[in-house]
Amino acid sequence: MSNPETIPIATRAPEGEPRPPRLLRTLLMVGIGLIIAVGLLVLLVVHLGHPKPLAQVTLQDGSILQLWAITTGTDHEFVLDRGTEIPFLPIGSAHPRRTADAGFGWDHMIVWLGRVDAETGQPLDLDWFSHCVAVDANGWKNPSTMAGRVHSIENAPQVAEQGLLRDVPPFSPLPEADYNKIIVGAVLDLATR
Repeated sequence: MSNPETIPIATRAPEGEPRPPRLLRTLLMVGIGLIIAVGLLVLLVVHLGHPKPLAQVTLQDGSILQLWAITTGTDHEFVLDRGTEIPFLPIGSAHPRRTADAGFGWDHMIVWLGRVDAETGQPLDLDWFSHCVAVDANGWKNPSTMAGRVHSIENAPQVAEQGLLRDVPPFSPLPEADYNKIIVGAVLDLATR
């Protein structure tokens, strides 16, 4: 049997004081672990709420044109902002999920484009946008037939849409605001040659 003086003090309560119950220590450690796990989950959800563009190119004016998505089919949904809502937590949503939807009675493709300032990353308007052209591997050109513009403003509850089925861009300039995203959706028919 070992001598009581060789046992580390951290495992033994001081003389005259009772040891804290093992259950209390276990619950305390589990509670601290849960707080850390929830904090990491919040950081992960916030980080995932900011998607990156598929491709981008620098324009002549120094701004960056970004390709955010290409959707096909009869119904389309573009997620402007995934939001930071965390299910099952009573803290509510710090930032709501925002989407733009479009649908037609025929199959088509929508190319979702945005433009940002190269230095600040702030969204810039695409009021000059007129159309886009998809070119396949054989050189066949398919121009857009319609376009629309959507944008989300910081702390605004909804997405504003302008002319999602508009036949002839360009668009009127947007008023000054703190925009999260300004996106143009260009509609291209999926016709066979």
